[in-house]
Amino acid sequence: MYLEDRIAALESRVKDLEAELGLPPFDGTALARRTYEVIRALASAGGISTETILGRGRAAETVWLRHLAIHLVWRLTGASQPALGEAFGMDHTSIGYALASVRERLELEPERQKEVEDWVKRLERKRRNDENTR
Repeated sequence: MYLEDRIAALESRVKDLEAELGLPPFDGTALARRTYEVIRALASAGGISTETILGRGRAAETVWLRHLAIHLVWRLTGASQPALGEAFGMDHTSIGYALASVRERLELEPERQKEVEDWVKRLERKRRNDENTR
């Protein structure tokens, strides 16, 4: 019972802070759905499972796809690092590292920038199509 009471108190405090700061309410369901869409698309394109992207594997291509997924969800949703951490099952410092890693890679390999922009466009187009079919 203690844990449930603490969760309820924290949820209440978050709502109070959102109202106090004039922030829109956080929709974790939308973030989770968007995260899954991005991971599923990258896994399919990379020929690996969604579990592999979310796992702890250290193969270079797996790490790139995992970091790219984090970067894309961040770009598409504007979610905070703690929210991304929750969505990906990681702590926010790992999310920060992943975002920095993608930024650094894009600086070192400018041709990757087109890949990222293509993914953003493709995922945005899919989201619009999905919204139009509802």
